[in-house]
Formats: sequence, structure tokens, C-alpha cells
Amino acid sequence: MSTSDTLDDAVELLQQLGLKEYEARCFVGLSRLSTATAK
Repeated sequence: MSTSDTLDDAVELLQQLGLKEYEARCFVGLSRLSTATAK
């Protein structure tokens, strides 16, 4: 299974929990960052 397949699966599971697609993709993307700032 490739990384993009894993990310798509994560997005799909989050959508099943009630998140919109954009929200799920943002959550997955942000959770992959080790550190970040909100500038």
C-alpha cells in the first residue's frame, strides 16, 4: 500500500466520523507535520 493510499484511507475514515472532506484532508496534512507555526 502506498503513502497516498494510506492517506486516502485516513481521510475516508475521518469522513465516516463526520468530518467534511476538506476538514479531513487538513487534519491528515497537519498531523503529518512534526512542528509548525500559524503565521
